Amino acid sequence: MNYSQKLLAEHLQKHPEHNQYVSAIDLSIAERAFHATSFSPERKGVLVVVDYAERCEGFKVQLNQAITTAKANGIVKVCGEHLEEIHKHFQKEIAQLFITYIHAESACMSSAITGPANFPVERNRKRLASAMNKYDAIAEREKQLYKRAVKMLLPEGDGTVIKSDSASALQQLEAKLEQLVKEKEMWIAINKMVRKVYPKGQLKAGATQNDIDKLIKDLQTSFDLCEDTAITLLKPCRITSKIVAFPSYSLTNRSQEIKRTEQRIKEQKKLEEGRESNQLNDSLDNGIEYELTEDNKIAIHFTTKPSEEVRSILRSNAFKCSRHRNYAWVRKHTLNAQNAFVREVLPVLKDIAA
Repeated sequence: MNYSQKLLAEHLQKHPEHNQYVSAIDLSIAERAFHATSFSPERKGVLVVVDYAERCEGFKVQLNQAITTAKANGIVKVCGEHLEEIHKHFQKEIAQLFITYIHAESACMSSAITGPANFPVERNRKRLASAMNKYDAIAEREKQLYKRAVKMLLPEGDGTVIKSDSASALQQLEAKLEQLVKEKEMWIAINKMVRKVYPKGQLKAGATQNDIDKLIKDLQTSFDLCEDTAITLLKPCRITSKIVAFPSYSLTNRSQEIKRTEQRIKEQKKLEEGRESNQLNDSLDNGIEYELTEDNKIAIHFTTKPSEEVRSILRSNAFKCSRHRNYAWVRKHTLNAQNAFVREVLPVLKDIAA
């Protein structure tokens, strides 16, 4: 076992999860690539292999975290069965990019290693820039692959933002509303309890440290709070120096958020009623078809490429041409999208000659 293999073995002892990845990159080739640029090419070669392994493992961990978050947020549509296939594709593509980078690095030199005599400064500068560009391309491609993977695994998102075209949007909104109302009621109850010891934000006359300690314990037991959270609620305001667990503006903001969520629920119900009514599925006499797709997109199918004038109207109403849908023009189905389609787009489609 040579020095580089020993270094890699030590790393794998600490990180056995990287074992499955290190064979994708030849350690000896990675080591030789740095012979003209580093006093320790063995260590540099190992760092490259470890870098690849960490990216592969990190990619898988991130995707698993995204799936866990989505399930916790009530997302029903999670295509987790594709995770292994996506991960293998990521490993293969990133490994190829690392190999390309290693080959570019092998053409670079350092005057500290080779000596300054007849050193090709300008040529080496270009080669170093090329190698760095290829290394930077790995991170860029990693971001693209992660974004694509999340879209494939979680077509409805992770639930952090509730999308109106999600199959479980109404259930998510109703669950969010219930949570918001519960939190507001809890905040009001906490304020009421705190006011017994801190009326008008000031410590009650005659109150002692025992009263404060009892209040902290009551907050913990009554509202299932940890001690640190209970103590934090009793910190004085930096502006007024008064002790109010939840200021009036917090309650006002929460009330406004509840109203917004209630309004979204009403709109979502109208939206789903429109989807069930099948109003957005029809064929025109000129051969143009429009439909509401399974993933809740308004899709317009033309028999030929529409004119520039028609394309301009479609773009101005937020429709985009999708080559993944046989060049249909699509827009996410919302109430605004439906109204814009019926009012602005559909009359134009009907006027197109067959």
